[in-house]
Amino acid sequence: MRPSESSASVHLVSLDADDSGPGPLSRLSEIREHSGEVVGLIRTYADPGRGSTVGRIEELQISRPDPDSRWRSGAVLEAEKRFRTMGCKHSQVTLQPDDQLVPLVSGLGYAELSHTMHKPLDSLPGIASGSSARPMDEDDFLDWSRQFRTDYVQALRQSGMSAGPAEKHAELWVDELSSTGISSSRYSFRVLVHDGLTVGYLWGGRAGDLSSQWFVYDIRVHPDHRGSGHGRTLMHVAEVEALSSGCSAVALSVFAGNQTAFRLYTSLGYTVSNSRMLKDLEA
Repeated sequence: MRPSESSASVHLVSLDADDSGPGPLSRLSEIREHSGEVVGLIRTYADPGRGSTVGRIEELQISRPDPDSRWRSGAVLEAEKRFRTMGCKHSQVTLQPDDQLVPLVSGLGYAELSHTMHKPLDSLPGIASGSSARPMDEDDFLDWSRQFRTDYVQALRQSGMSAGPAEKHAELWVDELSSTGISSSRYSFRVLVHDGLTVGYLWGGRAGDLSSQWFVYDIRVHPDHRGSGHGRTLMHVAEVEALSSGCSAVALSVFAGNQTAFRLYTSLGYTVSNSRMLKDLEA
């Protein structure tokens, strides 16, 4: 059930942006008691002009003792109100596993969407015998992007996102990748070949121009070749790519319901650094 508009114990006052007009908008706001007292800060982000349906709570700090989390929960509810005004269908917050906000936002209707995992790199991994990686060509890219879009939408739906927003979210990614192409300097697109057969794909890249972290956006093994260790090999290819680009760590995102992938990454030494929580604002 949607909370009433008067249920929040605080209100938000933007410091660096007007509350009107089109996105994208990253807003740092004071969290104020109704008496006017400033009790913390919150940063929200939404990009409705680009078609995104997800508003994000990127930072939430309370500067005063808040033993019953009244101000924290009030700030989250006010952020949701802001997102609804901007046309967002979902609210997302990213938290570390031990963050005290995890039980709070769970109680407000948020569910785990995905986990970010990372691994420091200290040595060059070996690639399985009989396997090699090559750059994608245009046919590879078309085949991979069709599979990625279908599976991404399905994963979002299983994680609680409704059909329309899930389709839109996947469309934004595919449109961006189609515009940059396989020759993009930002991303690496690789094909895993084993004994002369294409068995899987990798999409990754440096997580920002100045980042020392390489991000795995997608790995996939062809259904006919699963269960043969190719997922592990693709991750080793990703680590080779990361080290060759000067990065010292690899990160990735895994959907909360994908326990097979989670177990693989854990066995390779990846640990959870944060979790994304999602709430349907229309429920």
